[in-house]
Amino acid sequence: MANLIINGNFELPAVPDSLVSIVPSGEPLGLGWTVNKGDVEVFDGAGSRGIGASFDGSQLLDLNGSSVGGISQAFVTTPGAAYQLTFAYANNWVHSTASDPATATVRVFDTGSGLDVVAPLTISHGTSTGSNLGWTLATLTFTPTGTSTTLDFDSTRYSTPFGGIFLDGVSVTAVPEPESIAAATAASLAGLALVRRLRQSRPS
Repeated sequence: MANLIINGNFELPAVPDSLVSIVPSGEPLGLGWTVNKGDVEVFDGAGSRGIGASFDGSQLLDLNGSSVGGISQAFVTTPGAAYQLTFAYANNWVHSTASDPATATVRVFDTGSGLDVVAPLTISHGTSTGSNLGWTLATLTFTPTGTSTTLDFDSTRYSTPFGGIFLDGVSVTAVPEPESIAAATAASLAGLALVRRLRQSRPS
């Protein structure tokens, strides 16, 4: 299924090796995303800074830049249909640990009304290391109420402005209805049956 999220692996803006891009509030984060709180950082995970391997592609996002940050993106939805959000998260191990983990809130809400379409999700991570970020994959299913829905990641780690949640591989896809799955399966089986009949009807 097509990913409704643009730049879900944070490959834009492209960050040169050994550098980091700090994007402040009110600015677009490459394509799709907007920084709506504080600032965030984009790392080249495989670069010489040694922050750790990204989950998808070569770059990853830290929700805490030089301050506590947040990002959001609106996308088109069909009211009443089912959608699945998936994303990977870890923590900036340089400034956050198991005893002082990075935390964030994930919201999915109707863009027009601002009302949540599913209960906000709290995430926490503090076990990443430079050699293994230990990415955790999260999945959330929701049903939108309007034609535009917003996904929001909001850092809640205030003990220090550094060392936030790492994000990567963000995806929102439509969940096929059971009838659609059944129809596709039936069509596939019918196709196989036709192939078998054609093979059987060929002269030996």
